[in-house]
Amino acid sequence: MANIVHSLSEGNENPFDQIRKVDEHGHEYWVARELMPLLGYSRWSDFKPAIERAMLACQNTGNDRNKHFSGMLLKSNGRNGEDYKLSRYACYLTAMNSDPRKPAIAMAQTYFAIKTREAELNVVPQPTEAIAPSYVEELLRRSLSRTSLSPEHQEIAILRGIGNSFPQLRSATDEAVQMIQESIATPDRHISPTDLGKLYAQKYGLPKSVSGQRMNEALEFAGLQYSTSRVSSSGEAKKTWHLTEAGKEFGVVFMERVSNAKDIEKVRWLPSVIDRVTIDLSKKVSR
Repeated sequence: MANIVHSLSEGNENPFDQIRKVDEHGHEYWVARELMPLLGYSRWSDFKPAIERAMLACQNTGNDRNKHFSGMLLKSNGRNGEDYKLSRYACYLTAMNSDPRKPAIAMAQTYFAIKTREAELNVVPQPTEAIAPSYVEELLRRSLSRTSLSPEHQEIAILRGIGNSFPQLRSATDEAVQMIQESIATPDRHISPTDLGKLYAQKYGLPKSVSGQRMNEALEFAGLQYSTSRVSSSGEAKKTWHLTEAGKEFGVVFMERVSNAKDIEKVRWLPSVIDRVTIDLSKKVSR
């Protein structure tokens, strides 16, 4: 995705602007399969889960999902393929539900946050070469202030947005991000998936807590962790969870001594990670 960064740094038209469309009612939209490569995805099967997570996030915040995500059929070699017509807000949610460590994802988050704020303020869009880091910072800060992200993670998102919009500042912003991450990665601030399930239920007004097993599946679906199998002393198959690169922003691994004097990995999470997961309560928990 270096071409995206180069395009912006040289003052060329933003690639997200290049694929923007306007319907017969004057409403702007983006086609999911055209957005897909700009977010670093090469296969629809890999990109679709990010859209599905974005749909659930849209629904969980009380918005009309059908208003922002409109299904489309794509003709290819005489066969119908799945596609979506995405609003600006849908694109933003899709970017937010993808890996924020990718430069392409951070660029998309910055772009759609800026465009959303410009639309709210009814301001004239500024050419890329005229945008100052302080302008990006202010727009991102105002957009993120309406989320439930912790102050530390808001600062991380802002720094990444600035670093990816202005490559000459990236080394400084990366160093600042690392310092923030080190300051918040303390064991007493990280909690278990079971406790995350309680917080998730409180936040979304659910009648009962979300189980630790369902929360683990949601964290895996969000691309924040993965599992390997192990056999317990009783011969029972058990899962051991491990952090992905994206998950390291929110989670830490502790070694816990089990009854047979063997240490196993236990993943614990910052409470703010619940803003990165969505749970479809209609689905059964896998066994």
